[in-house]
Amino acid sequence: PTPFISMLRVRPLFIPEQTKNPYIAVEVIDKQTVIFRHEINQGLKSITKDKLYMCTKVIPPVGKTNQILSKGILDLVNDSFKGFSQSVFIIGGKFSGKTHTFLGNINDPGLAFQISRALYQQKQKIFINSKIFVSFFGFENGFRDLLAFTGHYLEHVSTQNGCYLPGLAQIQCNEYHDFLCGLKCALKNDGKRDINRSPFTSFFKEFLGGKGKSYVIGNCSPFIYDLEYSMRTVRQIQWSFKSTCNPQQNFWQGNVQESFKSNFYKTIQFFKPQQ
Repeated sequence: PTPFISMLRVRPLFIPEQTKNPYIAVEVIDKQTVIFRHEINQGLKSITKDKLYMCTKVIPPVGKTNQILSKGILDLVNDSFKGFSQSVFIIGGKFSGKTHTFLGNINDPGLAFQISRALYQQKQKIFINSKIFVSFFGFENGFRDLLAFTGHYLEHVSTQNGCYLPGLAQIQCNEYHDFLCGLKCALKNDGKRDINRSPFTSFFKEFLGGKGKSYVIGNCSPFIYDLEYSMRTVRQIQWSFKSTCNPQQNFWQGNVQESFKSNFYKTIQFFKPQQ
């Protein structure tokens, strides 16, 4: 069994938050530990106060997105080319910094760009003959194809080999520029996602203690009035820190192109729920 790679990113206080209440409720102790220091209870259990929470890595408020995976990006990319399913979960409450971690900005690119850039760099250096196929989908009351949305939702199918979405569009992106064009189109058609719906969690069940390798990245706010959301996120991160999965290598059988069309073979999955 392989442990989950669980990380926690604590964002800095925004200027309006500093004006309203400069007290920091989430304090980074070291590279693996955070602690809650709240002065008001807000109806929460008192045992949470001054309790240490651990994970694989903690990114402090002054940290950059490239510190989240750092050298681990190459391991993630190389394992994907070798046939291991990879999943990157980005979780957190409202205004916790999920979008910044996922997309970032010019000075601090998000994981979507860092991982995809590393993917194409390794393809040019080592895996020259490999082909990259990309799909984008969203979830709001049902699965929506973000590349070719027809107004109808996709029905997910569960089998012994995993879950897949028949009819989900896949485009071949052998150049980084092609991937960026697909991502731009998907973000334009993006919608809210609800992680509490059973079809969505069912689709990702193989990454939650199943056959895939999972990276769980929590984003939390140190603002005192976001304390409840931050506590939920940190508890989920600590749960993943103590959990394990059993990654298994995917082997091709039959027609490779048909396997891509059926979406049985999943490499890097990005998952950013909205609260």
